[in-house]
Amino acid sequence: MATSNPLKNILTPDQFQKCINFYEADQRLDHKDRVDLAVQLQSISLKSNIIGYTTGMFGFFGPSLYYKIRKIPPPNPFFLIQNPFLSFCIGFGSLIISNQLSTRYYYNKYKNNKQDFPNKNVYDVWQNMDYQNLPMFTLYYTRTSLNPMFIIRDPRTCSNEAEIDKDQHNFVNSIGLGKSDNQGGKHDLGVWDRVKLHHGFDVNTPKANS
Repeated sequence: MATSNPLKNILTPDQFQKCINFYEADQRLDHKDRVDLAVQLQSISLKSNIIGYTTGMFGFFGPSLYYKIRKIPPPNPFFLIQNPFLSFCIGFGSLIISNQLSTRYYYNKYKNNKQDFPNKNVYDVWQNMDYQNLPMFTLYYTRTSLNPMFIIRDPRTCSNEAEIDKDQHNFVNSIGLGKSDNQGGKHDLGVWDRVKLHHGFDVNTPKANS
């Protein structure tokens, strides 16, 4: 009797096929390709974060600058920040929106310029990624460039339901991309590694579970 694939109970047929397409493209990469991908993805994260934080800072100080430029008496003349709650909302909103827009811009800039890729294998992987899951792909290629044990297995051969995080319905998260090694062991990131990855820097080589 054939063993059912638990991934098919979590993913839609389209998501499952995307998983297969990504796996097949990923398998054709060598170590140098993985390093190139990690550098490219980290570069996007770093640029997007710089733009996001800069825009957020201007947004945060926007209401205070408005009173000063227009020479309008501020509501709180003894404070540097005017309307702190409004300033926070504008600053935080500016950070999130500009970060998302810049991530999409740089991602599409890389993806749509075939001549900028070192070879077809790297190009094919880019065609099977999406910018919404960029942090997960950045983690995956950072880790696999350091340790090939984290290269994902064929999703068509998945048979152990215990290895799948059922709370994650996105196909990238469902297969534990960047979090599980090729033997099914879990390797979650520490707090400091999460901060470094979010800002576009390398993470430490994870230790295998005992």
